[in-house]
Amino acid sequence: MSKEAVERVLGRVLLDNAFRESLFADPDKVLTDYELTEEEIAALKAIDYETMESFAARIGDQMSRSEQIGLTGAVGGITGVQR
Repeated sequence: MSKEAVERVLGRVLLDNAFRESLFADPDKVLTDYELTEEEIAALKAIDYETMESFAARIGDQMSRSEQIGLTGAVGGITGVQR
């Protein structure tokens, strides 16, 4: 089993909208770029689009908030302003 390949696909599905659209439009074509077993391909193809889209949106929102907090903290550190 190629855990790393599955992790790469899932990570990209969550973070890359164009990749996610391509994967759900033509999974056989997209997944040929990864060293996956037939079972892994079947499992990835079984993922529900709406569930993945919702999860990706939540991850994106959390990352945005984290980036804003990090930027605010960095600016505060530069200017000496504490939150």
